Amino acid sequence: MGTRSITFIRKRIPKRECSVTKRSLGGPDESQYIYEYFVCVYQQCDGYVEGGVGEWLAEFLSKFIRDFSSVHLDTGFFAAKFVKDFMEKDDQHKLLCPIAPLQEMFRHDHQLAYIITVDSTRKFFDDKSIMLSMYSNCILTARPEKFMKKYKQCENQIEESEIQYEVIDYGDEEVEKEGYLSEDQLLGKFLLKCNY
Repeated sequence: MGTRSITFIRKRIPKRECSVTKRSLGGPDESQYIYEYFVCVYQQCDGYVEGGVGEWLAEFLSKFIRDFSSVHLDTGFFAAKFVKDFMEKDDQHKLLCPIAPLQEMFRHDHQLAYIITVDSTRKFFDDKSIMLSMYSNCILTARPEKFMKKYKQCENQIEESEIQYEVIDYGDEEVEKEGYLSEDQLLGKFLLKCNY
């Protein structure tokens, strides 16, 4: 019940297409991408995955992709829709936090962090444009429509893991091929270095 969570929305841009100065919020230097952060939302209770924020996010993202699949990809539009729906979804205490350097945003008192990554190389919102990650003692990343299934498959591994920010590789070639797995590993190392 009292599981605290933070949720981020970010857009990933290949470094070759963007000025390096754009990454003003910090993050791993080895990353192949620049990340623009749009939203940081804190929720005091029900931040857990099953029946909580994680499941709501997977459902919201899947519905958003269905409803807006013909809309030109605009992360600002997506972030505005997300904030409205997230703040209205229930009466739990929520707080919209200012965008700050990554080290500061991860200092919010939380047990789970969710990161929604929008791929800037996609032209429209489709089933390849958004990825959902969950950071606790482990990191799990999947497409929204696969997220809960992957979580349930890996739930015991996640709960029993003693390696902080261990990246769960459940054999999804797309996650590895598209660079999400390696980016998760880099962010996990970065957060460990920052002592979160």
